Amino acid sequence: MSEVRYTDWEKTTFFFGWKVHMSSYFYRRETNFRPDCIRRLRFWSGDYRMLTLAMYYGDVYCLPEVMSVYNANIKSGVTMRNQNRGYSFFTDRVQKRIEYLNAYNQYTGGKFADAVLARIAEDILQISDDRSELVKAAKQMSHSSIYKKMAAGLAPIQKLKMHWKYQGYLLEPLWYRSILWKHQKMKNEMKEQERNA
Repeated sequence: MSEVRYTDWEKTTFFFGWKVHMSSYFYRRETNFRPDCIRRLRFWSGDYRMLTLAMYYGDVYCLPEVMSVYNANIKSGVTMRNQNRGYSFFTDRVQKRIEYLNAYNQYTGGKFADAVLARIAEDILQISDDRSELVKAAKQMSHSSIYKKMAAGLAPIQKLKMHWKYQGYLLEPLWYRSILWKHQKMKNEMKEQERNA
C-alpha cells in the first residue's frame, strides 16, 4: 500500500473538513506538540490541532485505505452525545475553534492565512447574529482564493447557493434575515435533538 501526498490546495481544505479519518494519519514525534500560545487555549479537538500543526512543518501524506469507522449511532458514544448537547454547546465549540485558528495563524506567521481566515469567516457566519460582523465575514470569505476554488467545481444550483451565502450581503436586509432564519432553524433542530436524546 503506497501513501498519497496531499497538494497545497488539498492541505488548505483541512481547515474546512477531514479528507480521511484520523486513524489513517501518522505523525512524526517532533511535530506532535503544542506551542505555548496554543497550549493555554481550551480548544476541543486534538485531531484538528495535530493535523494542522503537523502540516505547518512539512508535507502531509496518508494511506488511501479505510482504517476504521465511527460507530456514530451508539447513543453513549461521543459523536451522538455531542450532537445532542444543544446550540450553546455547538456555538462554544465553534468559538473555541476561532480562538485556536487565530493563535495558529499567529504562530505559523500566516503560512495558511487565506484558508485560516476563510475558516474563521465561515465559523462567524454560523454563530454570529451581529449584522456588521456577518457582512465582514462574508466579504472575507468571498474575496479569498478558497472561495473561488470551492465554487469552481460546483454544479450551477450549488454555485448559486454559495454565491448567495457569501455575496448575498449586497442585498443585505434580505440576506441578513435569511442568516437569522437559518440560525433559528438550527437552534430549533438542536433543541429537538436534546429532547429526543
